[in-house]
Amino acid sequence: MKQGIIFFCLVIARVSGNKMIINDRQQENSLGRLKRDARELVEMCFTNNSNPVMISEDLLDNNWNPGQNSLIVIDRKFNKKITGFLPAYPTYVLPFKSIDNLKPAVDNLQRSKFWNIGSPFLMVGTGSRCSSTKKLLEFMWNRDLLFVYYLCENKNSSVIYTLNPYASYAPAPWKLIEKFGDSDKKLTLFRLEYIKDPQICKSITFDKTDHLENAEIKFVHFEKTTSFLISDKKKLAKAVVESELKEDFVNLAKISVLINATPILEIIPSSVPRRSDIQEFVDSRGDINNGYGFIDATDYEYVDVIAEYNDENIVSIVTKKTVSLTGISEKTNNVQFLIETSLLLVMFTIVMVIIKRNDVGLAVMEMVRLVTGMALETPLNRLAIKFIFFFGFLFAFMIVPDFLGNTIAMLMRPPKRNVDKLRDLYENKFHVYYLDILETDIMNEQLWVTDEDRKYLHPVLYTDIQKYVLKVRENSTIACIHFTDYLLTESGKDNNLYISTKAVFKKQLVSWARKNWPLISKFNKMVLKTSQRGLGHAIFKKKRCIAKLEEKSVKKARIKEREMYDYFDFDELIFNYYSFGLLIALGIVTFGIEIILSRYLRNYRQFQIQARH
Repeated sequence: MKQGIIFFCLVIARVSGNKMIINDRQQENSLGRLKRDARELVEMCFTNNSNPVMISEDLLDNNWNPGQNSLIVIDRKFNKKITGFLPAYPTYVLPFKSIDNLKPAVDNLQRSKFWNIGSPFLMVGTGSRCSSTKKLLEFMWNRDLLFVYYLCENKNSSVIYTLNPYASYAPAPWKLIEKFGDSDKKLTLFRLEYIKDPQICKSITFDKTDHLENAEIKFVHFEKTTSFLISDKKKLAKAVVESELKEDFVNLAKISVLINATPILEIIPSSVPRRSDIQEFVDSRGDINNGYGFIDATDYEYVDVIAEYNDENIVSIVTKKTVSLTGISEKTNNVQFLIETSLLLVMFTIVMVIIKRNDVGLAVMEMVRLVTGMALETPLNRLAIKFIFFFGFLFAFMIVPDFLGNTIAMLMRPPKRNVDKLRDLYENKFHVYYLDILETDIMNEQLWVTDEDRKYLHPVLYTDIQKYVLKVRENSTIACIHFTDYLLTESGKDNNLYISTKAVFKKQLVSWARKNWPLISKFNKMVLKTSQRGLGHAIFKKKRCIAKLEEKSVKKARIKEREMYDYFDFDELIFNYYSFGLLIALGIVTFGIEIILSRYLRNYRQFQIQARH
């Protein structure tokens, strides 16, 4: 009995061992077949272009001959540094058992200088059969990797899975398996049975950005005002997008529509203290910055440039125009002071002539002595003389020193001139208002170095600088630094503005897109296509400016034909203008004095004749 039981156990153990050996051999055979299919797929579909192929050493067999293959073999962790020159971004072939096992390898690749989201990834699942397919492809998509293919073994055959995040489309013979993800952003999973046929290569490596169905392009705008409510920001963002879609030219929002994507705008409060524009944009996780930056400030480690290149923008200084007058002529601009002083002197002179009777010269000299504070020769025995002397003393003591002091001070000032350089602003202590995006360029000039100097610098937003340009018209201590196109428009409305003759800065404005944005290639192609057809903003701006210039030139030609005259600058003839007016006033006063004296002398002679008789 015991011998029977022992025999039965030995039989069971033998059968179980054979079964385990068979399972191990089957698993070994399926894994070997999967590795062979991976090598065949790589050589058939991924080595027919200039992209080098990096493959893990775990996928090679003993018959591998490195001399007859152009593949770059790397260790399983992909942490070996690649040296030399690569003509294009590489294709990666990675085996893995789980996502935890895959993550360190992808991290090492992402830190390499050859990293590019356009690189195809062939993932070979060496663990259980096609497990965690959705999780794997979604993990790779979260890193902006679009061209990812998952090769695994299913029912003694190899299958390929891929993910299309932009549309439920894939060419035949791909089959749609499932849609998953958020309600707004559906991800579509496709499967393809692997066969050794070069014809399937075009289907495997199809461009997933060709067909866009539910794609959204996120524009971000940084608002320095933080008083917006969330509902207000959403309404404002929607209104901005709608207004941009109604523009006459093709802007970035319209480009989104042309590639069958939906533009959305998010308004984000700017951080305080203010960081760099690029850092704020990177942290926002937006696709495109809804604003312009300078191309020389672009950090290509974090952002890419949209292919919408505008003309070079010139930045100039605007100040209040300086009138080329002397100090005395500036003082004469005070009309009230001139009128009051002239009337007072004329009254004093008339009274002195009456007192001096017919000696006008002596009366004028006495008036000069009174005004300049010199001693009078006329005796103070008459009441009229005492009144004149008292008020003349007040005039000479209070008004004349102030007048002379201001006049001397103005004559001692250095001659004023219009501002053409930043150094002129610094030396003359102007309060400078400039666009905040010019702050780095202003600081690089090394003029306003100390804290005391920087009190004269005032960076402002683009939307706020217009009001400071208006203040320049009335305040000669303020200067603005702005784009020349806008300043020329404002100077055409007011002749009191002066624009620097030389450019302060020359800047190229560009729009930034986030680094490794999968749609940037498709977006830039559409931008260049519309620009070549003359539909972009730069061409539209040129056409509009040319039309305005032509209209303006026609009007000028008509005016010139109707009115042919020599143009005189009022600023240059201001001294002659005041001199002519002063001579007229002096002639009227002299005529009045002559009339008064003639009547007085005639009455005096009649009185003397009557006294003699």
